[in-house]
Amino acid sequence: AVNPPFHLDRQTDTRTAERFIEEAHRVLRPGGHLFLVANRFLPYDRAVAAAFGNCATAYEDRSYRVLRAEKQPDA
Repeated sequence: AVNPPFHLDRQTDTRTAERFIEEAHRVLRPGGHLFLVANRFLPYDRAVAAAFGNCATAYEDRSYRVLRAEKQPDA
């Protein structure tokens, strides 16, 4: 599980998290899972779905979401 940073000075910057998501997909074995904790307003679901081909919300409340993705076997 990870809660990546999203600030660069005072601006929102999701590049570090997006790189982390891509790297997580690269190093996980098929069947491995990524759990990502993030503020609800951050668009990480798109980055997770782009990297993994799937993304589900495992938990959410008024402030946070926990996203879950599974690395699929190579086709």
